[in-house]
Amino acid sequence: MFYATFETLCKANKTSPSAVCIEIGLSKTTASYWKRSENIPKRETLEKIAQRFGVTVDYLLGRETQNAPANQGESEFIESIAIKADAKTWNDLLNRLSRENKIKLFEHAQLLLQVQDLTDQGGR
Repeated sequence: MFYATFETLCKANKTSPSAVCIEIGLSKTTASYWKRSENIPKRETLEKIAQRFGVTVDYLLGRETQNAPANQGESEFIESIAIKADAKTWNDLLNRLSRENKIKLFEHAQLLLQVQDLTDQGGR
């Protein structure tokens, strides 16, 4: 969970996980270790990463989903995820949603498709 969020934040900020590690005073191979081992960094390191991206530690750990990064507008952050996200990122995002919010997301997606179809039909 941590690494997927960390990686998504790096992509959205056009940087690499190893570059962020160097920025906060860690070895560039630390990110690879986190990815391979699925270990979570120490609290001090989590706080540095959270500060770097303008999020909370709870957001990094997947305990909070409402905290969009402060160094980007919320819509810009969401757009960058929506456009660039691979299947794993989408899956991680869906896994973090409550059952209720998954249903809302599904219903919203259906509505968007209906509007898109109507717009496409009207534009012909």
